Amino acid sequence: MLGLVTHPAYDIPLPDGHRFPATKFSRLMAIMARDGLLDGFDQHHPEPAAGADLAAVHCPDYIDAVAAGTLSARALRVLGLHWSDVLRNRSFLAPNGTLATARLALAGGLACHAAGGTHHAHYAYGAGYCVFNDLAYAARRLVDEGAARQVLIFDCDVHQGDGTARMLSGDDRIFTCSLHCRTNYPARRAVSDLDI
Repeated sequence: MLGLVTHPAYDIPLPDGHRFPATKFSRLMAIMARDGLLDGFDQHHPEPAAGADLAAVHCPDYIDAVAAGTLSARALRVLGLHWSDVLRNRSFLAPNGTLATARLALAGGLACHAAGGTHHAHYAYGAGYCVFNDLAYAARRLVDEGAARQVLIFDCDVHQGDGTARMLSGDDRIFTCSLHCRTNYPARRAVSDLDI
């Protein structure tokens, strides 16, 4: 049975009209349940990532600030989200969700994650609604642990995966490819291994 990684704590409360549809994760699961699609999946719920594990790709001081809820007003403005305990909890869950999904895919050939793709998070700060970079985290963990020799991150979001490209620049075990709109966020582009 195909693995599906999800968690009820993936949703975050945001004001009405916010650009980021923060309830899309539970809405996706509700639609799948309504349409009888969940019967074909073996559901998994991730545990929160440990700060020491996230330090494989993120600055320990930044991880501590997220954990303690002490991000500055400027950092929250760049992130684009208001601080809450729900945001903190979700931020530590989703990276391990992507890692769990990758491990399930390695074991069974294919798996799905109902969240993830936080490709604007950088080493020492979050941006564009992305707190921790789940893609860089999962890829680095897999190669560091020997579960994979090489990883391709094929990012086909309309926005460039700038955080992923910068965080993994120089790591020849992980190839970053970003397909994105020419004129869109972020204004300052990174250099992926391949940008289209």
